[in-house]
Amino acid sequence: MDFKEHAKITRQTWNLDIPKERRQRHAVLGLIDELGEIASCLKKEIGYGKELDKTNMKEEIGDFIYFLHRFNEECEYNNDFDKLIKMCEPKSKKPFIIIGDLYSNTDYLFFTDKSDPVWDFRDVFENLIELMNCYGFTIAEVLNANVNKLKARYGNKLEFSQESALNRNLENESKALNEDL
Repeated sequence: MDFKEHAKITRQTWNLDIPKERRQRHAVLGLIDELGEIASCLKKEIGYGKELDKTNMKEEIGDFIYFLHRFNEECEYNNDFDKLIKMCEPKSKKPFIIIGDLYSNTDYLFFTDKSDPVWDFRDVFENLIELMNCYGFTIAEVLNANVNKLKARYGNKLEFSQESALNRNLENESKALNEDL
C-alpha cells in the first residue's frame, strides 16, 4: 500500500460533519497526541527498561500518518506523500532525537495561520522514515496495520460513525494490527 491509497481509504473514517476549521484543529491535535503516544512507547523502553512494544510503536506511527493525511487535506496543502518520501534523506539519528525533531515540527502548527504553506512536510517525512527504519518497519507494513485497525473499528466499509469512534473494541483493534489486508 502506498500513501495515496492509504489517504483515499482512510478518508472515509474522518468526521466531515463538523466545520472545516474544527477538522483542521482536530488534525493538528491528532498529530500532537499521536506523537505523544510514540514518545510514550520510547519512554517505557528508555526510562523503565521495558522491551519496546513494536506492535504499539507501529500502530502509533500509523495513527500519526493518518492525521498527517487529514492535516494535508484539510489545509489543502495537496502534498504527494509518495513523491515526498522519494526526496527524503534520513540521517541515522537516535529515536529520541527523531521524536524531538517531530515535536519541533508539530509545535509549529499551533503558532501558524492554517493557510500558511511553510510547514515542512519533507522534514517530517525524513524523521518518520528514520523512525520506521530504527524499528525495521516498512511504509506498507505501517499503512496496512493502520487500515486494519480502522476496519476493526468502523467495519470493512470504513465509514465514520460517532458511535464507533467513541466506543472502540481495543482488543479487536490490537489483533487487527498484525493481520494481512
